[in-house]
Amino acid sequence: MKYLLSFLGSLLIIFSGCQHTESAPVTQQHPSSYRSFAIAAASTDGPASDPAAAIRLAKPIEDTIISTLTAKGYTQAPSADADLLVKLSASFSQDALINSEKRSMVIDIVDRRTNKRVWMDKIERSSSNTLPPEMLQKEIARRLASFPEASVMNNR
Repeated sequence: MKYLLSFLGSLLIIFSGCQHTESAPVTQQHPSSYRSFAIAAASTDGPASDPAAAIRLAKPIEDTIISTLTAKGYTQAPSADADLLVKLSASFSQDALINSEKRSMVIDIVDRRTNKRVWMDKIERSSSNTLPPEMLQKEIARRLASFPEASVMNNR
């Protein structure tokens, strides 16, 4: 849990700055029995410009994912029992063109049993500033807004 919370916080770093590239969410084919989710443990690496951000922001990120998916009709469950796993990954590299960091975050929702992608969204930006937790929460909720509600997923 400590590693998950640390990593989730690092995702905040991605959502700051002025250059921003957005990709459309991808929804894949899936069975019709999804009712529960868990947030998978992930790396705790943060950007060089703010390595402590991962720890500081983990709880707001996790809370936003949980509240958004439960509002859509999903139930949080232990990882071993969940239908869906929310996998988060972040990467950071130097952006020499604007003397900043390239930051990207992927929200990947996969079928726990098959590990096949059900839905994915990616955000990329260049920045060396960390956003406040409230702005990060709004961005994550906005991204997850396109994830189907449980009733829609279950009627496929």
